[in-house]
Amino acid sequence: MLHSPALWHDRNRNGVCDPFENSLLPTRERVDDLCQRLSLSEKLGLMTQAHIAMGLGGTILESPMGETAESTSHLLLSRRVNHLAVHAGSSPRLLAHWISAIQHMARRTPHGIPLSLTIDARTIDSDGPPEPHRSPLTDLGFPQVAALVVAGHAHDSTAGTLDDIIRLEQQSAGVNVVNVPRPRRGDHSNSAMRVRGIVHALADGADQFMGSDTLYALEEALTSGHVSESRIDESVRRILCVKFALGLFDQQVSTDEHPL
Repeated sequence: MLHSPALWHDRNRNGVCDPFENSLLPTRERVDDLCQRLSLSEKLGLMTQAHIAMGLGGTILESPMGETAESTSHLLLSRRVNHLAVHAGSSPRLLAHWISAIQHMARRTPHGIPLSLTIDARTIDSDGPPEPHRSPLTDLGFPQVAALVVAGHAHDSTAGTLDDIIRLEQQSAGVNVVNVPRPRRGDHSNSAMRVRGIVHALADGADQFMGSDTLYALEEALTSGHVSESRIDESVRRILCVKFALGLFDQQVSTDEHPL
């Protein structure tokens, strides 16, 4: 039994050490407990990667821009997106400051699920040449970055057919990430194609999809009966296993005064 709040993190802010917050329990028990607590929107948010940029000086960008055309707080707090693909374009220290701030924002979600991040190492400024297959953030103590770095994967998410689905497998994490081509704005036939693409990808073992607009396609696949919530739960459990394995739920939450 954990008696001291210092030994566990009250992520859902209910004053009780729930099983998913108890670091002494096996990962499977923690995943099972958390999965049955999640709303459908939280589950779909776990299965979505959103592209996002950081603001000047490591600040959180609230002006809609780029592929998402949505503010950071809207993506995290309203749409429950829980994985961000970050275009850094800054120093490792400023990026670390931004990570602290955005994880602090993630604590405001119903269950305080920590974010996982994909960093394209090519966009991080460095004083010297980066080591192969290594993020400059590895030495700054952010396992959610070091373990999920994706670099060198270029793709065009606005063109192609279902045959062009790109599968990126994070073999160390056991999570399959897929990019389904985005329909042109207002093209309802291509939107239906994207839903079918997601249905087929889920049948083939996909767990997570790139692009925040895939949330709508996932919702449509569910409401149309082409995908069951039990199938969604399979992917959610795999994703949560990764987060628990990385120790994200048990990390000390940073503060605005001490972001690093």
